[in-house]
Amino acid sequence: MVKVRLKNGEIFNAHLKSRDKKIMSFEMGDSVRVIDSKEVFQIISNKELIYSDPVFKDTYIFMPSGIQLKQGEGYFRNTMLGVNGFSLGLTDNVSISAYAEFFSGDFNMVFFPKVGGEIADKVHLSFTIPLFKSKNAISSFGIGTLTFGSSKSNFSIGVGTPLSPETGNLDFGFALSGVLPMSEHVSLVSENYFIPDSEDTYGFGVQSLRFTGRRNTFDLGLFVVPSESAFPYASYIIGF
Repeated sequence: MVKVRLKNGEIFNAHLKSRDKKIMSFEMGDSVRVIDSKEVFQIISNKELIYSDPVFKDTYIFMPSGIQLKQGEGYFRNTMLGVNGFSLGLTDNVSISAYAEFFSGDFNMVFFPKVGGEIADKVHLSFTIPLFKSKNAISSFGIGTLTFGSSKSNFSIGVGTPLSPETGNLDFGFALSGVLPMSEHVSLVSENYFIPDSEDTYGFGVQSLRFTGRRNTFDLGLFVVPSESAFPYASYIIGF
């Protein structure tokens, strides 16, 4: 017997008959209920989580993915203790996020709406315009992300360009990101940026282990600038 929680909030108990990437079937007395796998949020057996749709699927580390939060899905996030914020799905195709940082001595904030959806089977496309507010200026970027795969295992190509003069001489940059599951609860997350200029292309990235529970997600990794330095990275996410 398992406990099933759907994304629409419905909860029921049943016997899990079969499960694959597209559909799940459950025995409920004399009947069998077949459900699209995309509608299932969690399956719990004897208090053990045997299936969960990631709550933190719309973003890798900092770069957005093409996958959207569904309506009503959301989470709070704390990064390196000093950056706090939230993300919330307003509809299945529109979400908002906001983060604030106080510990540098200034009040820095980023707000971004995100729109997108699944344009083909396991192909997702999203667009966002992050607005960065620092002490002396407000700057913005336009970012488009194309994602191939599911919410648990995917690869993305992202392209960004500045939309305000405060971003300096940067013309554009692109990112390659991905999630590779190692088990039901542990994944590898990689996010890598490439910024070309007139002489060379600069790169940096974040490589992280992601630990996923029923509602909680922990990221532990390194922020890496090749041939220069590496810094620890940690983040905590709780769904609501």
